[in-house]
Formats: sequence, structure tokens, C-alpha cells
Amino acid sequence: MRALVLFALTAAAANARRAVIGFDIGTESVRAGLFDAHTGELLATKSHPHETRFPQPGYAEQSPAAWWAGMGEACRAVVQECADVDVVAICLAAPSCTVVACQEDGAPLRDCLLWMDQRAAAESDEILRLGDGDA
Repeated sequence: MRALVLFALTAAAANARRAVIGFDIGTESVRAGLFDAHTGELLATKSHPHETRFPQPGYAEQSPAAWWAGMGEACRAVVQECADVDVVAICLAAPSCTVVACQEDGAPLRDCLLWMDQRAAAESDEILRLGDGDA
């Protein structure tokens, strides 16, 4: 990965300010930060909200398409704010181990179950009951 980032830095336009975009996909929004690749200075930031749906008590779901759309909106906004930059790398962080079940073409099969979804609470309790007490 380091070699790829170094290659990207070398290949970037010599006269443009080099920048990195960091994305944080959180429970309430997608946030994008544009940072100077050499100094780490924050150049611009944008947040784009997304909805959490609670179709039944204990259920919590979000749309992967909303995350993708939010990333696009936030990315466009920070790049437009700093038109003199050459984006040479991106990074991505997410809050938990949310699984996106996909079709063969990569399209999501359904909305994602979030970390706060409790529909498997009974199964979790049973595993803990049968286990050695380690959670």
C-alpha cells in the first residue's frame, strides 16, 4: 500500500498541491476530509447525512446506496472547495463490522443490519450461555 501511495505522489502533477481524502462512514453521516498530503493540514471538510431506519423494535438498517451517494456528495464538495489540489490517495474508515451482502455484480442484496440491530439477541444470549463466559 505504501508503494502505491508513493507512486501516486510521484505521478501527481508537479505544480498542484497534493492532497488525500479521508472518508468516515458513521452511523449518522458520511464525512470527508481533504488533507494536504505533505503537512497533514485539513483543507476542507464536508458531512452528508444518511437515514437509519427502524422497521420494527430492535431493528436498525441503512442503505449501502445512501453511503455511496453520501461519499460522492462529500467528495465533490471538498474537491470543489479546494480546486487547486491534486488528489493522490483516498482512505476509508467505518464504525464497525457491518456486512454488505451482495449479488454477483456487486449490487447489495438488501439494506445492512447495523451494529445496534438486536434481532439476534436471543442467539447471542444462547451462545454466551453455552460458552465459557467470555464475551
